[in-house]
Amino acid sequence: MNVLTVRVCNTVLRNCHCWSPAQKVQLDFDTASSDIWFSIATCNTAVCKTHHRFNFAKSTTVKKDGRPWKIPYGDSSNSSDILGSDMPLESSQFAQSPEDGLFGLGFNTIESVSGVKTFLDNAIVANILTQPVISVFLPSAHRNGGKGGNYLFGDIDKTR
Repeated sequence: MNVLTVRVCNTVLRNCHCWSPAQKVQLDFDTASSDIWFSIATCNTAVCKTHHRFNFAKSTTVKKDGRPWKIPYGDSSNSSDILGSDMPLESSQFAQSPEDGLFGLGFNTIESVSGVKTFLDNAIVANILTQPVISVFLPSAHRNGGKGGNYLFGDIDKTR
C-alpha cells in the first residue's frame, strides 16, 4: 500500500503513534513549516506536563543528532533544543493548545536546519508514496455527517 490516509475530526489534530515501540503524541499538521517537533519526557515545565511527551529512553529507533535548532513562529513563540530531541519552549500558545507538537508538511526550503530531509522528501525517496502529493479533505462537520475529513498521502481522492 502506497497511500496513507489520516482522519481528522473538528480540528487539524492528529494522534500519531510513532517510532518503535509506538508512543502517542498529538501533532498538528502545519503547511507553513517543514519541521516535526514534539514535547519530550525530560521537559518538566507545567506546560509540558499537560501534553503527551515522547520518551527517548523507550525508543529503539530515534537517535539524537546533536545539532541545535530553533524555530521562530509568527506569534513570537518558538521551539528549540537539539535535533532528534525536540521540545517546545513555554509560550502561551503552546500552553493553551491541545497538540503536543507540529508535523510540518511544508517544502524543504523552509526547513529550520539545513540539510535535514522533510517527512515528504524521505517518503518520496523511499518510494513509500504512489505519487509525491498530499490531498486534504476538510469539510464542515455538518456536511460530512460530523465525521470530519482526512489527509491523504500519496494520492488524490477524486470522489470528494
